[in-house]
Amino acid sequence: MYGPPGCGKTMLAKAVAAHTTASFIRVVGSEFVQKYLGEGPRMVRDVFRLAKENSPSIIFIDEIDAIATKRFDAQTGADREVQRILLELLNQMDGFEQSTNVKVIMATNRQDTLDPAL
Repeated sequence: MYGPPGCGKTMLAKAVAAHTTASFIRVVGSEFVQKYLGEGPRMVRDVFRLAKENSPSIIFIDEIDAIATKRFDAQTGADREVQRILLELLNQMDGFEQSTNVKVIMATNRQDTLDPAL
């Protein structure tokens, strides 16, 4: 979902959660950006593992633009880590494992900055 701040993206996700029997896991994109190398991708794997263990489930990632900006030739370690988080997210969403009982909803107010792979 995308739209300007305050238009109800998060509220819509909460309404979906209230009208389903699926487990609902809410995370904010910036929570995946951690101090130590490798922590962000590990957290992404942990969220998807939790969702699979409690399937059917819905993962809601708010402010996805914090970790899913268009890829570029990263110059700093922090930029490379954010790109690794995005790659892990893409891998979990459409990797080799079939996870038909896990759905992902994302929200942003910066659609223009998102990686085309999403």
